[in-house]
Amino acid sequence: MKIDENYFRCMDSKIQWISRLAGQPLAVEYLCGGITRVTPPHDTGWRTLPGTAISFIRGYKSVLHLANRPDVHICPNQAICVPQGQHHRVELVGQKSGVSRWSHISFRFLGDIDVFSFIEPPNVITGSAARRIGDINEELVKLHAGEALPYRVIRRKALAMELLSILTEKSKVCMERLPDDGDIERLGGVLELISGNLSQPPDITQMARACSLSVSRFHATFKSTMGVSPGRYLQDLRLLHARQLLLAGNLPVKAVASESGFGDVFHFSRLFRKRCGISPSAYRIQIRTKQNF
Repeated sequence: MKIDENYFRCMDSKIQWISRLAGQPLAVEYLCGGITRVTPPHDTGWRTLPGTAISFIRGYKSVLHLANRPDVHICPNQAICVPQGQHHRVELVGQKSGVSRWSHISFRFLGDIDVFSFIEPPNVITGSAARRIGDINEELVKLHAGEALPYRVIRRKALAMELLSILTEKSKVCMERLPDDGDIERLGGVLELISGNLSQPPDITQMARACSLSVSRFHATFKSTMGVSPGRYLQDLRLLHARQLLLAGNLPVKAVASESGFGDVFHFSRLFRKRCGISPSAYRIQIRTKQNF
């Protein structure tokens, strides 16, 4: 059998990339959560969330509908996981009511590289791991309701990391989602700079200079590593931040646009509708009224 040396070089490059990325600081942000009574009929409607949704359900059956993928059936006392950005819908099946203990959490490297962009968690978790997810979610809800005291903040992060540990233990690395080559260490500073300055990000010349690259080489390296151009990356990051604000806060849409780096609220609303399928206001209403997972 002929050995494809190019294939193994490609795989080695991907493994090195993910190893470098995994060594970077991890940002964990608890967006929201709850303990919700769910009664029939119930349907979340199609939605895309700005964080990973993790829920433990008790007492009822449901179906997780995923865009362009087979439906996933969930039984009582199982947990559901849907990564950030995955278009989905959850529908209660049958006439039995129950309780959902849920959290929406963002896990990111270097500003906006979602952990589950290259690791695929199971949509369904069973057994003791599922029950532990329910207990963690309940404790997170209680901690979030109290004052932001240091020990509470530390405990929230510790619990969120335990959730991540449970999910990654049962996950698989998606090699096809990783770039063939990349320089994550060189891009790291630029990614954090963009993430911390959404309203006035550096232009592409400043980005290239920060990486000690020419503009053309920087653009090629960025797209190879991140899968999108610098401009599209910034736009995606701004829209993600906007969805987080709409989900977890009460800011007017104009303020959400400004906080996310959009100077023109009308441009923001048009772009949001184009990319998310509904207006910012409708997105907030849809998520809040069906928020049990």
